[in-house]
Amino acid sequence: MNSENLEIYISYDKLKAKDLALLLHNLSFISDRITEDFYNRFGNGNEAKPSLDIVNINTGNSVKFALTEGWMPEVTSDAENDIVIGIPKKLGIPIAICYLLVSGASKYQDFKNTHLDNQIKEIELELKKHELYKVISEENNENNPNLVNTVYYLDNKVPEVKAKLLDTLKFIYKNPDLNSVKVNNIEIKSIDKIANDSGNAF
Repeated sequence: MNSENLEIYISYDKLKAKDLALLLHNLSFISDRITEDFYNRFGNGNEAKPSLDIVNINTGNSVKFALTEGWMPEVTSDAENDIVIGIPKKLGIPIAICYLLVSGASKYQDFKNTHLDNQIKEIELELKKHELYKVISEENNENNPNLVNTVYYLDNKVPEVKAKLLDTLKFIYKNPDLNSVKVNNIEIKSIDKIANDSGNAF
């Protein structure tokens, strides 16, 4: 599992510019809000903050794009007029969003997908290596402290992220022009699978 990038692959009959723009906007919103929440609670107010940046986009009856955790150094001066260069802490934004999308897709579907469940476990192991794990897994299940449990985090800390994730999953599953969607090579939608419309992914 490559945690450096969030890779989205979409096979389509037709891809409208507004649909691609909506997907990128939603992913950017999720990234920005998770980052903002992390620094509001664990930062000192002066850090440079990472962003979700496009690494590349490939097209041809499908589109595949990679998003990475980008950063820019922040140059300031201190009380003694010394130059201070701030470098953002690597949070693990791509793997965190990958986890939220894939685990949300698993819950959104109306059938048991053992392969997808195994993929989620692999993502969880990778997520635990990153800074964002401590906020995403907040208020873990007391019976299983190793369980990544995003329910408390999404419901109590960033409910607007939960809403945006649900909008993104509905967009993916309900858009008839999208034949297949993969997140970091994990298929979350294909034309031979049908998702329900419960809207209860989280």
